[in-house]
Amino acid sequence: MINQEYSNKISKEDAEKIILKDTDIYKENSELFDKFIEFYKNVNLEEIKHKQNLTKDNKLCDFFIHDDNKYGKNYEIIYKYIIKQQNENIRNLFKKKGIYDLSDMNKVNVQQLDENGIFNLNLPKNISFLDIIFNFSYRRMLDLYPNGYNIYREYIINYELIEETITDLLLNNKQLLNESDEKNETITKFIYNNELFSNQISNYITTFKTKYENNKNNNKNNIISLNDKVILYKFSKENSTIHDYIIKDFLKLIKFLTNYKKENNNEEYIINEDTKIEDIIDKVQDISDYFINIFKDNKTLTVGKTTELFDYYLKCIYNDISSEIRNYQEELDDKSLKMIDSFFNKSRNITKKDLAYSLRLFMTLVLFLESDKEKKIKLNKNNILHYIIRPPDLWKKKISNDEKYLKDLNELKSMKITINNIIYLYEALGKDIPDDFFNDVESKIEEDEEQKESNQNEINDKPGSGAQSMNGDNNGDAVSGDEGWD
Repeated sequence: MINQEYSNKISKEDAEKIILKDTDIYKENSELFDKFIEFYKNVNLEEIKHKQNLTKDNKLCDFFIHDDNKYGKNYEIIYKYIIKQQNENIRNLFKKKGIYDLSDMNKVNVQQLDENGIFNLNLPKNISFLDIIFNFSYRRMLDLYPNGYNIYREYIINYELIEETITDLLLNNKQLLNESDEKNETITKFIYNNELFSNQISNYITTFKTKYENNKNNNKNNIISLNDKVILYKFSKENSTIHDYIIKDFLKLIKFLTNYKKENNNEEYIINEDTKIEDIIDKVQDISDYFINIFKDNKTLTVGKTTELFDYYLKCIYNDISSEIRNYQEELDDKSLKMIDSFFNKSRNITKKDLAYSLRLFMTLVLFLESDKEKKIKLNKNNILHYIIRPPDLWKKKISNDEKYLKDLNELKSMKITINNIIYLYEALGKDIPDDFFNDVESKIEEDEEQKESNQNEINDKPGSGAQSMNGDNNGDAVSGDEGWD
């Protein structure tokens, strides 16, 4: 209801000013909202670490499911709990009826349920438990003991029919719910009207690093080598028209590794970091052959290196990406440039390079993948800091919940530098990729080419080599084409 009323129609700033009880939607549905508030008050789930007080005096934004909302994260946990419990209860009751395969049963998203669709142990109001017992039991009025004494005080109760009836009543109008996984998110989150981007940043890269790279300093195999860099650099130059596909494929690989579960028991499982990506790449769904070919026969490209490989690839393609995005940019004015310089001239927890890194990833992982760049970039006057502060995958440092970093970023946010200035802001910060960053790789490629040419010359100079036979015999006489192939 609240999503339908406000999603894409209200800004975050306005939602933070409005009190729920003052809205028309509350006045028209106060009983429903009061029930929800009471329900939230009584929820006690281990996953909810911090449950804030919720009343009709809360701000409107406190009722939205949104990642930038302390209440919204709790609502999402509650929804996932409801999904799990509803599906388990329905499946268990169908098992009692001897039905185990529910694959053909229609499923809905949890937010589509009405009050009658939520599983509970309450019977319909017009039916009592005693009614069911009386319907399936009878007095032994006509039965006699062997001595002829009447057994009228005893009852025969058909427990099997009672159980079947109660099961059917509990299942009436109840539906299985779609479950969220790494491929499908079935909980619809709230979108403010200034959140224009369809490619929302996840935290898969951060989660991957937590799972796989805690021991990076102790495992030299996880550090990408010069040869690894050469593979990615050459690939990026030879396939400059498919950067968007490769970015998405890398993200699918990281997502797959982050959520990998054993096939036999569905338990979370960490693939050995020394495993060649080539050996598991066929399990990742919907990736391109171009991406698969990066890892083919390259045994040094291992699982533990995945995010470093991705990070290096993004650096390789940045010039191509910036050339495209620059078409939709406006230059920063002198006033903004002076404000940025003044900000970083003071002692800060956030450095120019930190911010430049975040801006470059936002350009690469979000703006570049947008189809309508005219609307999403050129005409976008929204504050760039609004989008990059929270997503952990945009930062090398863990800033999301660190007040000392957020204080700096909120001060930057007050400068109101917009999306259509992002490249000029990135360059004003001095960028995060030095001009000589690829010197080692380019020197290595040049060296390999020279060595390859040298080796080929040695082969050609050997007596009896193909090149010498084609040029003439040992006396230097020319060989005609026909004579040479006889």
